[in-house]
Amino acid sequence: MKDVIMNESKASIARALLRKGWNVLGGPPSAWDGVAVKDDVVVVVDIDSHSPVARRAGKGVSYPAIETYGKCSDCEGHGFAQEEQQSIVVEVDDEEFLLQSGRDPGDVCLTCKGGGYTWESRRKIVAEPWPMFKPNPVRTKWHLERGGEILASGAGLARHRDVVRKIDNALQGDS
Repeated sequence: MKDVIMNESKASIARALLRKGWNVLGGPPSAWDGVAVKDDVVVVVDIDSHSPVARRAGKGVSYPAIETYGKCSDCEGHGFAQEEQQSIVVEVDDEEFLLQSGRDPGDVCLTCKGGGYTWESRRKIVAEPWPMFKPNPVRTKWHLERGGEILASGAGLARHRDVVRKIDNALQGDS
């Protein structure tokens, strides 16, 4: 139950920061990783020194992405062979190797495996690296920093409106 309340509070903070023009990194508000940037100021929410998110500081983040590239060229998006395909046999040193067995019309397409689309899995890299930031200091749940210097921090997230107000006040006092 405590984790649900924490996640709801983080999501509320993320939505409020988005409304105020912050760039929220690491997913939509409901699955926010806890880092937001505006100008050269960074807000860090619920990230301790053991968090995998803390290791992203200053780095580009890569993640697997599966992308489709349209209809399969062999079956024209139907998922089955449109015409008879001949077997491909290669002869090496008097031995024959079957590279692809023949297909009759109506058989499952070997290229797209019956899906009708060709897919490619590859790593996608975020163009902008994440900003440099520190994990939250001990006994705090959020902090605001600029250039490695902590401008404000707090221990609770349940009152998310207070967190956003404190962030705004710290920025106004810093300007």
